[in-house]
Amino acid sequence: NLIVSPIQLFYRDTSFHSGPFKSYADDVLKRHENEFEACPLYLRDFMEIIDSKDIPAIQGLRKYVLFRGVIEKVRILQRAAP
Repeated sequence: NLIVSPIQLFYRDTSFHSGPFKSYADDVLKRHENEFEACPLYLRDFMEIIDSKDIPAIQGLRKYVLFRGVIEKVRILQRAAP
């Protein structure tokens, strides 16, 4: 995932002893119960690298990618069907 994976990678195997960063759970996951929803909020509120106008575009891209994945799975099942 283009949004979640880089943020997870930033926090992986890292301990923060001072500064604004705490942990993935504290900094990211507390923003929303859904991880994908939490990550854009983290980028907007904590990192300040996107604004509120970017969030619907990111969510739209996610829906498109999910939709394309479903379509591809249906095609695979159709080819496998007798």
